[in-house]
Amino acid sequence: MTLKEICEKLNYSPSFLCNTFRKQTGETLFACFNRMKIEEAKRMLEEGYMPDVIVSDVNMPDGDGYTLCSKL
Repeated sequence: MTLKEICEKLNYSPSFLCNTFRKQTGETLFACFNRMKIEEAKRMLEEGYMPDVIVSDVNMPDGDGYTLCSKL
């Protein structure tokens, strides 16, 4: 889901949503998304999933295990 899609569903502007999220949580929306992706990737690794499956499932940007391994 993209920022635009989230904003459309909530009827907020992207800048309002990002600013409000940061004020409430202390982190940016994108940092939160990335943290959640890393947490999910770690869980999947612990459960024995292969890196290529994890990269696909958590939507890592480069499409291979390099990003996954460099973040863990």
